[in-house]
Amino acid sequence: MGGFGANHLRVLRQLSKQQTCNLTGVVDVRHEQLTSESVAGLRVGTDLNAFLDDCDAVDVVTPTDTHYEIVQRCLNAGKDVFVEKPLALRSDEANKLVALAQENDRILAVGHILRYHPGVSQVRSMISRGTLGALKLLDGRYLGTRGPRTDSGVLLNLAIHLVDLYKFLLEEDPMEISAYCQRLSSESRFEDHAVLALKYPSGSIGHITVSWLSAEKTREILVAGENGALFVDLARNQLVMSERSSPPGAVMPISGTEPLLAELTDFVHCLRTRARPLSDGISAIGAIRILEGAFEASKLGRPVIFD
Repeated sequence: MGGFGANHLRVLRQLSKQQTCNLTGVVDVRHEQLTSESVAGLRVGTDLNAFLDDCDAVDVVTPTDTHYEIVQRCLNAGKDVFVEKPLALRSDEANKLVALAQENDRILAVGHILRYHPGVSQVRSMISRGTLGALKLLDGRYLGTRGPRTDSGVLLNLAIHLVDLYKFLLEEDPMEISAYCQRLSSESRFEDHAVLALKYPSGSIGHITVSWLSAEKTREILVAGENGALFVDLARNQLVMSERSSPPGAVMPISGTEPLLAELTDFVHCLRTRARPLSDGISAIGAIRILEGAFEASKLGRPVIFD
């Protein structure tokens, strides 16, 4: 369990305490994680197979390069699965997992957590009411500092949040992708800084800047339309609305359910009702395909057409 795995465990303990679900146990290949205080009182082990007969669903929070094998194993065992984003390293792997879930009639939910953020819910509500007018620009920045990862770079770890969010807000895929991806740190195996530009059929433009080389954690999104704009600071849970030709309005706090709690609650609800998760495997494939287009555009040094 890394840092985010510990968050999942905290939320699942909360749901179990509320009798929303029953937390069966924790699996981790690292023995030291299974002796930590966070797993006290739970069944623990290093072999996933030993747990599969005793559960209905599995929450996979592991390195990206392990997702395909673990999710495949769980689906083949007849289990519903929640897996952190990205669903897989490549879209062909993601397609196979979605097909396997459909073949076995299993729920496959993917952790695109911004879909459950209360600030995003406010933005969608304003868009649906026509407050902003026709959307023209989405500009997002996900920046921070972290050591090099051994499985993937900033596209699959950071940019994927914004790529999926733009699809969620615009309800369309880009038609053209430009990207500049760079490995700036000598310690990195993968790109640690990237800039993307996405053109959409509606005429909207999406800009994305992601980096692990920033001194400050930044999670900011600007959503601009013909009539006004919204600036959303997801790190500070703040939102600012400005109308066209008017000064920015007051800073409004974002309040609501913790996104991870909302996300896992939706997953448990889908287990009971067999409903489709808000963030399912099909939408996860789309996000990976867009990033594959970004990799190609950066390699070629020119925009690529996305279809």
